[in-house]
Amino acid sequence: MATSSIAALIAGLALGLLGLALVRLSWIRRQGSHSRLMMAGWALMIVSAWPFVFALGPDLGVTAAFIAPMLGAMSIMSQGMSRPVSAPALKAVPVSTGDRSRWMASLRTLSVAALAGPVSLGVTLIASIALFRLTQTLNWATPDSLFATLVFAPLGWAGLAVICALEAPLRWRTAALVGLALVCALIALFLSPPVS
Repeated sequence: MATSSIAALIAGLALGLLGLALVRLSWIRRQGSHSRLMMAGWALMIVSAWPFVFALGPDLGVTAAFIAPMLGAMSIMSQGMSRPVSAPALKAVPVSTGDRSRWMASLRTLSVAALAGPVSLGVTLIASIALFRLTQTLNWATPDSLFATLVFAPLGWAGLAVICALEAPLRWRTAALVGLALVCALIALFLSPPVS
């Protein structure tokens, strides 16, 4: 591998990990420059794709560009999930009411996890198909359409997962995902290539 390709890989890896660190820092410090740090982190992770594309080519480069931030994010999430969290002090309530509250809280947590995980992934796949067909309709070259879709897919899933984790009524988040899925499905069907 050429020296320039190795330098590009190191630069892309550094940009991706720095972007992930800024996004994590923005979640820790939610006052002040929270949104600026978040946007800067995502921008760095997007920009990190270009050095990888230069070194490895379009398909493998885009895939490799998001491996490091994803592995870093998984390690951060694993650390957070393994830490014990003290339960908040609860007022004295009847046992049946407390059990029901805990059961409802667990059900809500599972629902949010499902929305942020498999449901968001499914909506992202539908949106990726719609994006690919839209770019093909606009007469983009197939490699360019694939590149745009490969960049959009992980970012779209991450964005939807963040939206699903926001503090908003669960029915609103569910309705937003269902609405987005329907719109993207209609676009994909409307722009489907004619059967010859």
